[in-house]
Amino acid sequence: MFYEPTLNEGPSQLEKARLDRSLIYPIKDSNILLNDSSHQKYFEKLKTLSMHELENRMESFDEYFFNALFKDLIHNFVNYVQSLPDKTGRDFYVNTALLRALWALESYLKKTERESRNDGDIFPYAIFSAALLSQIGEIYSEIQIQLVDERGVYKANWNPLDGPMTNFNCEWFRQRNVPKHSQSMINHLTVNIATRIIPDIGYKWISQDRKVLEWWYDSLIDQHEKLGQFDIDVNLEKDFVARSRLEPIDIQGLMPDDLIKADVLAEWIKKQAEDLQKQNIKNANSYVTKNGFLISEKLLKEFAESQKHTVDDVAKYLVESGIASGQPHIEEFLIKHSGGSQTLFSGGGSINNELVKGVMINRQFANLKKQTNTMSVVSQSVGGFIARFVESQENERENKLDSKRSPGKTGV
Repeated sequence: MFYEPTLNEGPSQLEKARLDRSLIYPIKDSNILLNDSSHQKYFEKLKTLSMHELENRMESFDEYFFNALFKDLIHNFVNYVQSLPDKTGRDFYVNTALLRALWALESYLKKTERESRNDGDIFPYAIFSAALLSQIGEIYSEIQIQLVDERGVYKANWNPLDGPMTNFNCEWFRQRNVPKHSQSMINHLTVNIATRIIPDIGYKWISQDRKVLEWWYDSLIDQHEKLGQFDIDVNLEKDFVARSRLEPIDIQGLMPDDLIKADVLAEWIKKQAEDLQKQNIKNANSYVTKNGFLISEKLLKEFAESQKHTVDDVAKYLVESGIASGQPHIEEFLIKHSGGSQTLFSGGGSINNELVKGVMINRQFANLKKQTNTMSVVSQSVGGFIARFVESQENERENKLDSKRSPGKTGV
């Protein structure tokens, strides 16, 4: 159909579709992402099917309506999903969804080719759009997309409910692991994102028939790969090796020179938090305080040198990314040692006081919980710390992106 894969192509596809968490990736317009010849053949195939189906049935149907219904739907979809991989890791989500949608449309037309359908049959478009957008919330269920600049500096968390990535004044993104959403939350995301992606004219057309509209919503969240009551098998895994498919998207990640690997940093913070032998004593490496988790300059310097950064660069990154509070450099903190726990205060000259240079990690990031008098640290889901904490701080940051987004449909 588009190009024929070889039997040993699976591993190479995996490498092409996988996104490295340590890299940043360009945000591209859908016209660029769909510029490959195989995608152009896809549009030709889709146009032939849709035009043939509606020929002599809708007198007003022409190329304008194909573009407004099908082409705009696909371009809106691609602007949302960009170069994200599908859940198998073998292909880009764009390609998987496009092939699934075309397969669903072909299956419906073949199944009903001997039936007499009414003029302006809504089912082909409803089925194609439902198959394209089916479970779209799943790809955002375990990752947080962060919008960054070309140096990897964090700008904002991207929320798919705010519109496609192309709507923001940012040209790069990266992924961060987060704990997976519940299935009910994934369904909620799927329905809301789908109603924002489908063009107004397409949504209004489907809405003309309440039964079709109900089936359309039901098929979006169907987990049995049957498109709900449309009852079309869209499981493409059965013949993954043999089937024809689209060319991989041409996308190149970038490793910024001054980017600090956030996941490595999170693992390191966890290790320090669990090292109770060098914690909460004079001249310690770290201190658990009511204000947060204080990491000493000497300990931070060890990490910085291991990553070939300066301690000032690491301190600045911690503050600017929202992981630490205070000024974007090493600061001095007065620690009071009393009763096995640490407090911060100003003034005083007690022998139990200690002046410590370091960086204060926010409590939300370190997930501090008072379990004993020594206030040990409990760390969970380290890979998602940064994304989750930065997300909670997003609305408090003053340097939010200017958005060009326009209001979307609310859905049902």
